[in-house]
Amino acid sequence: MAAAERPDLAALTIAHEQPPAAAVTVEHVLLFDFEGTCDASDAGLSRLQQCALHEIIEFPALWLDAHTGAVRGTFHEYVRPTEGADGDGAARPLSTFCTNLTGITQEQVDSASPLAEVVSRFLQWVASCGLTEALADGSALLIAHGGWDLGDQLPIEAARKQLALPAWLGSRTYSDLKVLFALEYSGASSTSLRGMLQALGLEPEGRAHSGIDDCRNLARVVEWLISRGADLGHTHRAGEMLRGRRA
Repeated sequence: MAAAERPDLAALTIAHEQPPAAAVTVEHVLLFDFEGTCDASDAGLSRLQQCALHEIIEFPALWLDAHTGAVRGTFHEYVRPTEGADGDGAARPLSTFCTNLTGITQEQVDSASPLAEVVSRFLQWVASCGLTEALADGSALLIAHGGWDLGDQLPIEAARKQLALPAWLGSRTYSDLKVLFALEYSGASSTSLRGMLQALGLEPEGRAHSGIDDCRNLARVVEWLISRGADLGHTHRAGEMLRGRRA
């Protein structure tokens, strides 16, 4: 190694001797469960291929107390798709399959705002709840059920639509509820929403695949995890921890 390339050993020693930063206590949770456009023909596509094709049409988020699981606030809007079959032109209408699955109608999305406006209002809501600084310093945590919502669909669609997202809403800054549940409930045979509720002896409430109803049911699982003292820290889509489990 040339002299110019040698590391500063003194600086490294000083850095090593510095005490570690104090752990940040998580005080708040933001829980997400989006719904998106979909079609029966998606079965032959990978998840990332589906993300490149489809758009978010329901954007719910619950603000939970990280110590009790109590719901402290709700954000919920439908989202108007804006892309045609080739990414331009008139937006594709919702498929019958999509409406039957999610309960979301063409009329609901036609009267909604596009994603950029919905995200802007979501960020305003986050600020009005006093959570912007907490999300930046790690005392507020994002949770989603699986990797699709925050890990794939939102960042992929935002990039495609040239929509800038704050750093805390990035694809590696959330915890996967499937992983959290599997780590805490080792006997669970499924980490699907229904499977988790069944394992806890809870009946689903509302309509399956309604984003806001799914969020409320997922919040019951988060509340159980909190009551167990589970670590809700970032899982960074550690899907390998669930290998062999039925999702």
